[in-house]
Amino acid sequence: MGQTDKLWDLFGLVHQPGDAGDKVLEVQFRALKKGIPWLYLVMVFDIFSCIYAVTDSSSIWLRVIIPIVVTTALIGRMILWVRRRHDIFEPETALKLLRSVAVASAIIGSLCAFWSVLAWQSETSSFRYYIPAFMALGAFSTAYCFSLMPRSAILNVSIGILPICTLLLTSGMMIDIALGATMVASTLFLVGLVRRQHRQMVQMIDLQRKMHDMAHTDALTNLYNRRAFHEQLDNALRQHHSEHGLSLAMFDLDKFKHINDSHGHMTGDQILQITAERLQATIGEFAMISRLGGDEFAALFVDQPPLVCHQLVEAAVQKLQEPVHIDSNQLSIGASYGLKSIGPNDDMQAIELISKTDLSLYEMKIEKSGAKAPADREAAASGRIYAA
Repeated sequence: MGQTDKLWDLFGLVHQPGDAGDKVLEVQFRALKKGIPWLYLVMVFDIFSCIYAVTDSSSIWLRVIIPIVVTTALIGRMILWVRRRHDIFEPETALKLLRSVAVASAIIGSLCAFWSVLAWQSETSSFRYYIPAFMALGAFSTAYCFSLMPRSAILNVSIGILPICTLLLTSGMMIDIALGATMVASTLFLVGLVRRQHRQMVQMIDLQRKMHDMAHTDALTNLYNRRAFHEQLDNALRQHHSEHGLSLAMFDLDKFKHINDSHGHMTGDQILQITAERLQATIGEFAMISRLGGDEFAALFVDQPPLVCHQLVEAAVQKLQEPVHIDSNQLSIGASYGLKSIGPNDDMQAIELISKTDLSLYEMKIEKSGAKAPADREAAASGRIYAA
């Protein structure tokens, strides 16, 4: 990790790997996209209110220049985010935007904190007590908006609150000390809420991922299940792959029913687990492997040359034909397969591709058995898989 990444990591703005990292980033991005324009609008009103806390005797920097600079920055950022309200989430782009928000908010907060210190020191009227109140409102609003980015939220609150609180606590006047202590206590309470909300978000995302995995994973083999297979196939067919299109392979164990009936379901389950392991070992790097049900498996190759897919499937079948040793029994199963490929520009529905692939599988099983295929072979093949 480079120095820049270490710096961003301090503020919780490093993209964590995997689907969980993408999901956290997406939730943060969508929340900010909704909240940031409103935050900047509130801050504009807050700044205009702050101007009334200083008298005409104050310098032009306090009354005009700094407020105009900050207000211009806020309005510019607000317009920018309003234009982004329809942006589609992309991890790298979203991360850059979150970082830009953190930096921009820190700069704006620093300017506001600088103004509050100067205004407090130069103002002697009772209106000066509005200054820390307005600063607290602005900092707390920013922290609430950044609540799903806890480190950035804490940074922004610290920048806005600490300078004015330091002046209050060191002024020697009881009312100032009491106000400063109240602001510090409120800030600590808010920081606790922000951290708790972030933890709840992470726990919720983790729970959603676990529920998704349970709904899309075959419990026996830990492969994708039928539902996940259909989702993956539909998504792959909707995409236009640049060169090789996609290939679908379907496998069926040749002697599974006999072994299952002769040696029991526990042995059958072990056969299915070993089959899954062998498929993953031979083609899992190149394809998405699913168990469709029973002894039927599928492998979806995306953007792989058809010839390579055929060679991989042949290698997988050879691996499946190796003897299996279970409870001192040496069992041989073997497998049949069907393989169909479509080009990147071919228009084919998922049901048609599955039917053609299963027909190819069915024909191989008929050829192996030496039986005569029925006249309506396609109906028989497609009926076999959709009956499951």
